[in-house]
Amino acid sequence: MKILQINTIYKYKSTGRTCWEVEKALEAQGHHSLTLHQVGDTTDTKHSYVVNSKCGYYFHKLMSRLTGLDGYYSFFATRRALKVIQRYEPDIIHLRNLHGGYLHLPTLFKFLARYNKPVVYNLHDTWAYTGKCPGYENVHCDKWKRECKKCPQWKKYPKSYFFDRSNKIFRDKKRWYSGINNMTVVGVSDYMKTESLQSALFQGRRVERIYNWIDLDSFRPYDEKQNKETREKYGLSDGFLVIGVSSYWKKNTEYEEICALAKELGEEAHVCLVGGVDIKLPHANMYHIPNLDSMEELARIYSSADAFVSTSTTESFGKVAAEALACGVPAVVYASTGIKEIPGSDCGGIVDKHDIMKMKEKLLEIKEKGKKCYISACRKRAEKLFNYMENAKQLINLYYNILGINNK
Repeated sequence: MKILQINTIYKYKSTGRTCWEVEKALEAQGHHSLTLHQVGDTTDTKHSYVVNSKCGYYFHKLMSRLTGLDGYYSFFATRRALKVIQRYEPDIIHLRNLHGGYLHLPTLFKFLARYNKPVVYNLHDTWAYTGKCPGYENVHCDKWKRECKKCPQWKKYPKSYFFDRSNKIFRDKKRWYSGINNMTVVGVSDYMKTESLQSALFQGRRVERIYNWIDLDSFRPYDEKQNKETREKYGLSDGFLVIGVSSYWKKNTEYEEICALAKELGEEAHVCLVGGVDIKLPHANMYHIPNLDSMEELARIYSSADAFVSTSTTESFGKVAAEALACGVPAVVYASTGIKEIPGSDCGGIVDKHDIMKMKEKLLEIKEKGKKCYISACRKRAEKLFNYMENAKQLINLYYNILGINNK
């Protein structure tokens, strides 16, 4: 069996690692995977192909910002990529994140309709079934259920300087998808599955839920001595430590609320933000650790904390919260989007959106009980729901099912 994956990135960050992990799971069963991508590891030409050049990428981004049409450029790069697909002759084409300025989508979907191979469309965000946005929770928009137009976020990612083209893109997607006879949609959480089923773009489609997974060998609890060493290495407090993780912290509601939480906690706790940040942290009980390339090092920082917290309201899944659980760390999150499915009842807390005082209360409850009371339950939940081998097996079994292969 040969699987062709298409994604913005490969081998690094969340969706890029997922492509690589699917590749490894397939190879373990004697199958093969090839990923077409914009950025990532370009040395592994056996398993990956870079769709666009840097010049092509920057031209695409410029044109999309000027015209409001993201995914309508990189024509020649896409034509070259389609020749790679034809040479590879995949059994299934697995679409992931198609936004990001590296594909000419009209050409791609015209090819998919004509090529007539089964398509799996993985929903890592909401972009696939909206006019343009990868998240709509914060603007309370439900136009995507019928037809996107007059987008309240048309100036945001994918950025547009002058035009709202959400209606054209939505209509184009509807036409593109209708041309594909065999397309299965996969949500990375129950939230994504439920939302996509309400979209006018996926009516009548088979929609499954396969949770994102965690590498449980890399993300695991460390012992007290190792946790103490990690805190000393990064100059972290010996007291009750709360950790928040993001690829980049910027001055938005998520950042402001976690700062407000730190202020409310005061001497009760220290808050460490992991990820890129250009802003001076406003409170003395706050720490910062830059982005880490090593999963093991990130796991050590998770494990050294007493609790994980997220003030995000637009998570399709919430992988950082699941990673924290795998390291034995309870998570406190908002009752919003996919991240609310991560902690369960015994592994932290779920509070109403923007309720900082309730979040503080949950964290102090964890402090009172002690982290040791949560480690076993958190790890067991991660092993049950977010197990790499089990969830990758679900995906491979879905491939078998689509192709009519009996895997017994």
